[in-house]
Amino acid sequence: MSLYDNFVMRASLIDKFPTSFLDFLLCNPEVSVTAIVRCQKLQTDYVIAAEAAGLVVERRLRLIQGLAVLGNAGDLLKLSEESWVLHVEPDESVHTMR
Repeated sequence: MSLYDNFVMRASLIDKFPTSFLDFLLCNPEVSVTAIVRCQKLQTDYVIAAEAAGLVVERRLRLIQGLAVLGNAGDLLKLSEESWVLHVEPDESVHTMR
């Protein structure tokens, strides 16, 4: 991917990703990542689209209307161009305070 292509892709996706996560994905398109893809609605078509893009759907997150996915950063970037994808963030561990 050329520097120009990288810039154009980043400009079209900038609102869908936290900046540091997007920068990491663009610089490391072959690395395996886990992410939460927030959707307009949680539909079977979206699961099929994520799998067709090369991602593994680990969980459907009904409470937040999202998908927990695993796959290459480049495949995640490609999926994020879909109009139904609202936001993509890294899937991180959640801890509670005691």
